[in-house]
Amino acid sequence: MDERDKKKKKPWPKFRPLFQAMSWVFTGLMQAVGASHKVFEFIDRKPEIQYDKGTVAPDQLEGRIEFKDVSFSYPSRQDTQVLKVCNP
Repeated sequence: MDERDKKKKKPWPKFRPLFQAMSWVFTGLMQAVGASHKVFEFIDRKPEIQYDKGTVAPDQLEGRIEFKDVSFSYPSRQDTQVLKVCNP
């Protein structure tokens, strides 16, 4: 390789960051299209349970609910309580 070849620079290294950015944008766009397709599937689905065909709510409701020693943690993190003991 002579000195002239070393001085010749290829133009594509200048554009490498541009091509990388376009590639990342295109990848993100394709991921968004795939995710939106799934979202629209959920929106368009028909529920298995028809909520408009049920019992009629009473005009007046009376009752009492009492919570004693209630606590909660997610199954994946049982050592971390989300709701600690709740007593009135």
